[in-house]
Amino acid sequence: MQTEPVFIVLEGPDACGKTTFAQTFVESHNAEYMHLTYIKDDREMFMANCMALVRARLWLAQGKSVVLDRSWISENVYSHVWRGGSKMAYDVAGFDRVIRRLCGIYVMCCPPAGLAAMYHRKEHAKREEMYEPGPKIYEVAMHFERATWGTAGQRVSDDYVGVIASRGGMA
Repeated sequence: MQTEPVFIVLEGPDACGKTTFAQTFVESHNAEYMHLTYIKDDREMFMANCMALVRARLWLAQGKSVVLDRSWISENVYSHVWRGGSKMAYDVAGFDRVIRRLCGIYVMCCPPAGLAAMYHRKEHAKREEMYEPGPKIYEVAMHFERATWGTAGQRVSDDYVGVIASRGGMA
């Protein structure tokens, strides 16, 4: 039986199971996989997101399911915590519209912030992670938590993720 292709976008802090989920899904559904991670500057990061969506659109048109491991939400969150923001902060609304137009499903891999920080610390001891464990990882996890569940109308950051959180979150 042929099933319709799906487009899944995985978001959440480091070491919370996104890539493990992606690998399992890709193997069991013969899907295509892309992983986005920070690239040296905003322009290159913007282009990487654009190209990922172009590739996703092509694969979906071929009847293939697609898993995108990180996208614009991660860029907004990590840039806010680690780099003082991104010039992409509001451009990402366009990425959100494209993902939704392609019927993308956001999967927020977001345990409570304390657990996320603990998972990160444990995984960092076993393998290379881009960021060191510490208070900033907890802050990253808090931003993902707010993006997922919302902030009851309170604006906690001045970027598109903050707007989504203040409007009730992704959940």
